[in-house]
Amino acid sequence: MSRLTVAEARKLLGWSPERLAKEAGTAPANIRDIEAGRNANPSHVLVVKVTRAIQRGGLNGVSIDDLFPVPETNPEAA
Repeated sequence: MSRLTVAEARKLLGWSPERLAKEAGTAPANIRDIEAGRNANPSHVLVVKVTRAIQRGGLNGVSIDDLFPVPETNPEAA
């Protein structure tokens, strides 16, 4: 699958942030922070929980890398 934001994946499922949080077993504030870019580096546990909830919701082709890509680094810029 291609790159999706958490918000895009959630909306494809027809879920609210609160529903995704419930399905992932986390607080709604965590979902809102990820979607708003206030948590640019969520914990691995949270990333796995959110991804698995989205997969269980029906987007099984979505991977962690689709939702939480690792930014590319430019070794020449260092």
